[in-house]
Amino acid sequence: MRQRLIRVRRKGWITCWCIRFRWGRRTGITHYPGRDAEDVTWQDTIITFPADSGVPPLYLVFAKPAVKPLEVDTYGAFSGRPRNGLHLDHMPSRAALTHYLRKLRKLSSDEIYTVMKSVASIAIPAHIHQKYSETYGWRNTKTKQQLDARYLRGAVDSNFDAIKPYMLENGFSNADIEEARTKMHKTNEDQGWY
Repeated sequence: MRQRLIRVRRKGWITCWCIRFRWGRRTGITHYPGRDAEDVTWQDTIITFPADSGVPPLYLVFAKPAVKPLEVDTYGAFSGRPRNGLHLDHMPSRAALTHYLRKLRKLSSDEIYTVMKSVASIAIPAHIHQKYSETYGWRNTKTKQQLDARYLRGAVDSNFDAIKPYMLENGFSNADIEEARTKMHKTNEDQGWY
């Protein structure tokens, strides 16, 4: 039995491969009864082939794309994505934002945790975050947190300025770093932080 792979495009960005057999039969896409075809997602899929093809079923899982260096978004948008040696740096820091929120109004810890997902974050190499970020670990003192909570935009610029020389040293361009800084400010503005 001769077979060849053909490419079938479905739902825009998804490409799946089907086997076309010598006699022209092609594998098809089916779904279980009780679900409308529009509601079928591609997050995980079992692809089966005709029984006489000899090809076992394939279980495919489509994961979210990996985080890219200098990618900027809200912290919550990075959830569930592989980071591959990158850390997400909240700017301003979580501690500064907690001080800021507690001054504004009484919020429970759960409410603060939920709101924190809307702060801008940037993906940077883990070693740069750990060694040079102003707000990583013990460097984020109570004094620093309170100072940053008073002027959130300034806190972002200050932390960016602290890591920028090391980002340049690691091969990132000045234009890309400054574009990321602009995106950080835009994201924080869009989320209502300043």
